[in-house]
Amino acid sequence: MKKSMLLVISLLTYCSVFAQSVKFDTLSLDQALSRARAEGKFVFVDVTASWCGPCQVMLEEVLSRKDVGEYCNKQFICIQMDVDKLEGKDFKKKYGVNSIPTFFILQEDGTVRHRLRGARRPEDFLAWAKRGVNETSSLFFLNGLLERKQKMSLQNKVDYYLVLKDIRKLHDADSLRTVLFEQTPFEKLTDKECWSLFSEEVYGSQYFEYVVKHGDKFREKQGKERIDDYLVQGYKQEIQRLMYGSQASPEAFDLIKQITMAVSTPDRTVISGEDKVKVVLAWAKEVKAFLENDIPGMVEGMQELVELKEWRDCLWHAMQYV
Repeated sequence: MKKSMLLVISLLTYCSVFAQSVKFDTLSLDQALSRARAEGKFVFVDVTASWCGPCQVMLEEVLSRKDVGEYCNKQFICIQMDVDKLEGKDFKKKYGVNSIPTFFILQEDGTVRHRLRGARRPEDFLAWAKRGVNETSSLFFLNGLLERKQKMSLQNKVDYYLVLKDIRKLHDADSLRTVLFEQTPFEKLTDKECWSLFSEEVYGSQYFEYVVKHGDKFREKQGKERIDDYLVQGYKQEIQRLMYGSQASPEAFDLIKQITMAVSTPDRTVISGEDKVKVVLAWAKEVKAFLENDIPGMVEGMQELVELKEWRDCLWHAMQYV
């Protein structure tokens, strides 16, 4: 009886997990396309191989997620193409696959609607899939505009920038972003539709510094939480980079550890509520100046902290180290 109950529980758990994942059907491409026509769906193809590490990571950490599974199972007929098998080899040749994992969204006639090269985080993969389903942000639609030499809206151009990144045409993507950044008016550049031009940038890039410089306007347009999290994460990553890359003294590492703890735990008293981001930025500047032996930079950072009423800790560090 006990063994039977354990078996039932195991089966229920398995079924629950399976139901939450992307459901891959054992179908040929022709069968999947036929079924897609009958059900009014697109075909989602995961081009994979048993020896491909990133493919297995995507399967276990992304395609197994409930939100990804629910969306893909609703929108697509999902199949896998193993590049070591005959049909997979044919598919690879026909669709020009030169690296895996690669993912496709195909229209009912087999035309490529959307494409993605490489592994992605779950949220990025889901955003990619939604852009592919959306008529005006899919690779197929945007390529059509270009082929017909039709004028693109700002949203079309931002979407095409994302498409170029998805298919790993990174040089073309960077060139397009540069043009958009230089030619788009400030009021439009801070709108939500342009956030993708900035969202994945790191500390030190011109795009990150642009958000820092115009933080108040970005908060107004994008929302305070999004911009605050973006800035905190950017400076936190820079602090960690300095921590692991510098040959600083043990005291310096202690200082960085304290600051990264402050950044990671917003409710600590070292960070004042509404001034959290300003304090983090000032702390980060002070740490960077300290590691680079930049005394004027340290003084500037301390002055900012004093103005933010965070003078006690910075004064203690000033007396101990400077």
